[in-house]
Amino acid sequence: MAVCDHGSDKCTCPFAFTDESEKVQNYGCLPTPREIIDMRIYHGKTWACHSDPTKPCVGAIRALQEAGLPHRVVDPVLVTDRDDWRPFRAPCIAIREGRKLKRPHSTPCIGVCSTTSVGDDVCRGCGRLFEEEGDWNMMSVQKKAEINKRIGYVVENQNG
Repeated sequence: MAVCDHGSDKCTCPFAFTDESEKVQNYGCLPTPREIIDMRIYHGKTWACHSDPTKPCVGAIRALQEAGLPHRVVDPVLVTDRDDWRPFRAPCIAIREGRKLKRPHSTPCIGVCSTTSVGDDVCRGCGRLFEEEGDWNMMSVQKKAEINKRIGYVVENQNG
């Protein structure tokens, strides 16, 4: 088959949004649609069609186009389910790395919350645990500073 069959309920393409595709994503066999979009935006990588790995995933291209995001194939080496695609699924760690906070208890949030959007236990945006994000406004200054230190933030002003 030349392109993904998004009309089939057995299609495992992440953009088919079928029970089968959800199952393989939950097992960690395939990235989620958000992760595939992030691969393209942050890493310039394009997900390959599962039925023809020499072609880009039509669902991914359409989703990027509809969102007004970069959708053209930049890197001719497409990413497949046989590749180690996991390094491309957490782009926010690179954004977060070395980020400086004004105070030790400042929020590390960068506005890309994967705990609420995709149900991760650890946010790909800021690195906090789901519970830490929910309890943040009720935490002590000391507890916030401990979390920021654990997730790797650097405090700009040590006098805080």
